[in-house]
Amino acid sequence: MSNQETGVEPRGRRIRRSRGDRGDATIETVIVVPVLVFLIMGIVQFGMWMHASHIADAAARDGVSAARLEGAGPGATGDAARKTLDRLANGLITSPSVEAQQSAERVTVRVSGTVRPIIPGVAFTVTGFADGPVERFRSDA
Repeated sequence: MSNQETGVEPRGRRIRRSRGDRGDATIETVIVVPVLVFLIMGIVQFGMWMHASHIADAAARDGVSAARLEGAGPGATGDAARKTLDRLANGLITSPSVEAQQSAERVTVRVSGTVRPIIPGVAFTVTGFADGPVERFRSDA
């Protein structure tokens, strides 16, 4: 039986690779690693965007809650929303803006900003929105 039939190489004999296979692993690594790093950065950026959108929603809800109370001053909405942003965002939302509209019946708050990017050249914006009725005391008389 020959070695080709058994598939076994005799001891001491090295299997020679063709010269065309040299460096393939390096080239594959050079191509795959940046793609994987970019993919991981994209996943992290998406997570940051989701977290920032929840923070913007919470700030808008807090603004509405502060403005719904009877006797709340005109700046109560924006102050409550900004305090929530300062407490929760911790630099995650850059250039935040708070827009509040209040009528005799309803209050509406919109919080928006840009998520701090980790991927260069990519900017994601978040917007939180909340509205609700203004509480009023009505006498039975």
